[in-house]
Amino acid sequence: MDIKSLKPKDKKILAAAMKCGEQRLTLKGIAAEAGVTTKFICDRLKVPEFKQLFIEAMQSSLVAETPAILHTFTQAAKEGSFQHGKLVLELTGVHQEKQKVDLTAKMEVQDSLFKSDEERREFMRDTLKGIINSEEGE
Repeated sequence: MDIKSLKPKDKKILAAAMKCGEQRLTLKGIAAEAGVTTKFICDRLKVPEFKQLFIEAMQSSLVAETPAILHTFTQAAKEGSFQHGKLVLELTGVHQEKQKVDLTAKMEVQDSLFKSDEERREFMRDTLKGIINSEEGE
């Protein structure tokens, strides 16, 4: 959907959605700001192309507020908030939580360790004899 092809009401809805980062706007708030009903907005959101533009407008609004959010977090960290300090350090890459990684892996071996089945049996026989002999010697 091309922005130029939007009707004035649609443009007002998107403009109101872009203000969501500046203030807490509900669907009712967006409707009031745009001068339309909530039902009208809900009906427009059923159109996939408009819904995508609406989502992008809301995301842009939040992205625009990111510097202010980071500033608030930094100020709280400077005032001694451990959680805010930790988050700021993680975001800047200075601190990273220790992570435990569980790994399940499967290896495929192309070449056999033994040249033949007889060689494998002989190895097993000698190994088992060695274990039995060491246990008898205890």
